Amino acid sequence: MLAYIYISYGLTRNIYIYILWGLLKGKVYKNTPRTIEQHKDAIRQEIQAVNFGTLGKVFQKLEKRIQVCLDVKGDQFQHRL
Repeated sequence: MLAYIYISYGLTRNIYIYILWGLLKGKVYKNTPRTIEQHKDAIRQEIQAVNFGTLGKVFQKLEKRIQVCLDVKGDQFQHRL
Protein backbone atom coordinates (compact mmCIF):
# COMPACT_ATOMS: atom_id res chain seq x y z
CA MET A 1 0.00 0.00 0.00
CA LEU A 2 2.78 2.43 0.88
CA ALA A 3 4.53 1.73 -2.43
CA TYR A 4 1.26 2.42 -4.28
CA ILE A 5 0.83 5.74 -2.49
CA TYR A 6 4.44 6.70 -3.25
CA ILE A 7 4.14 5.73 -6.93
CA SER A 8 0.80 7.53 -7.27
CA TYR A 9 2.19 10.67 -5.67
CA GLY A 10 5.32 10.53 -7.81
CA LEU A 11 3.38 10.11 -11.03
CA THR A 12 0.95 12.88 -10.13
CA ARG A 13 3.76 15.25 -9.23
CA ASN A 14 5.64 14.40 -12.40
CA ILE A 15 2.66 15.09 -14.67
CA TYR A 16 2.22 18.52 -13.07
CA ILE A 17 5.90 19.26 -13.63
CA TYR A 18 5.68 17.96 -17.21
CA ILE A 19 2.72 20.22 -18.01
CA LEU A 20 4.23 23.22 -16.20
CA TRP A 21 7.51 22.78 -18.11
CA GLY A 22 5.51 22.67 -21.35
CA LEU A 23 4.11 26.09 -20.50
CA LEU A 24 7.44 27.57 -19.33
CA LYS A 25 10.02 26.21 -21.76
CA GLY A 26 9.24 28.73 -24.50
CA LYS A 27 9.83 31.53 -22.03
CA VAL A 28 13.01 29.94 -20.70
CA TYR A 29 14.50 29.56 -24.18
CA LYS A 30 13.25 32.92 -25.47
CA ASN A 31 16.62 34.60 -24.87
CA THR A 32 18.64 31.51 -25.89
CA PRO A 33 20.67 30.78 -22.76
CA ARG A 34 24.19 29.80 -23.81
CA THR A 35 25.65 28.48 -20.55
CA ILE A 36 24.37 26.20 -17.81
CA GLU A 37 24.24 29.14 -15.42
CA GLN A 38 22.19 31.23 -17.86
CA HIS A 39 19.89 28.27 -18.34
CA LYS A 40 19.45 27.78 -14.57
CA ASP A 41 18.86 31.49 -14.06
CA ALA A 42 16.22 31.57 -16.81
CA ILE A 43 14.42 28.59 -15.26
CA ARG A 44 14.53 30.18 -11.79
CA GLN A 45 13.22 33.47 -13.16
CA GLU A 46 10.30 31.84 -14.95
CA ILE A 47 9.39 29.66 -11.97
CA GLN A 48 9.32 32.75 -9.76
CA ALA A 49 7.01 34.42 -12.28
CA VAL A 50 4.44 31.58 -12.12
CA ASN A 51 1.08 32.96 -11.05
CA PHE A 52 -2.41 31.61 -10.44
CA GLY A 53 -3.26 31.96 -14.13
CA THR A 54 -0.38 29.70 -15.08
CA LEU A 55 -1.32 27.16 -12.43
CA GLY A 56 -4.90 27.29 -13.69
CA LYS A 57 -3.65 26.35 -17.17
CA VAL A 58 -1.72 23.42 -15.68
CA PHE A 59 -4.87 22.10 -14.02
CA GLN A 60 -6.96 22.62 -17.19
CA LYS A 61 -4.45 20.70 -19.27
CA LEU A 62 -4.32 17.91 -16.71
CA GLU A 63 -8.11 17.72 -16.63
CA LYS A 64 -8.15 17.42 -20.43
CA ARG A 65 -5.52 14.64 -20.32
CA ILE A 66 -7.51 12.73 -17.72
CA GLN A 67 -10.73 13.04 -19.70
CA VAL A 68 -9.11 11.85 -22.94
CA CYS A 69 -7.52 8.94 -21.06
CA LEU A 70 -10.92 7.98 -19.66
CA ASP A 71 -12.55 8.34 -23.10
CA VAL A 72 -10.14 5.82 -24.63
CA LYS A 73 -10.26 3.56 -21.55
CA GLY A 74 -6.55 3.93 -20.86
CA ASP A 75 -5.33 3.21 -24.40
CA GLN A 76 -2.82 5.41 -26.22
CA PHE A 77 -4.14 8.95 -26.29
CA GLN A 78 -1.17 11.29 -26.83
CA HIS A 79 -2.16 11.75 -30.48
CA ARG A 80 -5.61 12.97 -29.38
CA LEU A 81 -4.33 15.94 -27.41
